[in-house]
Amino acid sequence: MIYPRIDSLFGVYTESFLKLMKKYPNPYKLNKKSKKELATFFHKSDYCGLRKAERLAILVRDYFKETEIPILENDILVILFATHLKDLMTLMSEKETILD
Repeated sequence: MIYPRIDSLFGVYTESFLKLMKKYPNPYKLNKKSKKELATFFHKSDYCGLRKAERLAILVRDYFKETEIPILENDILVILFATHLKDLMTLMSEKETILD
């Protein structure tokens, strides 16, 4: 697992989570983002307004303080994760199109 226990912050199939993982499949890069950068990302991703986006940014920053990332910074698992994530997002988009 690249982001252990991240499901305590997000529903793993929510749009905000998938957008975040698509942009930052590498936890080391996400960990380098400031609270302000994260809040801006969540707010631009339509994550229910600025206050909620700021709160989520704090939770993400706290996540990295409390969680040990079990991979190396340039681990092949990050590439595999990013590839599978793209496939998942494609399938979910196709499902939405069918349901509409």
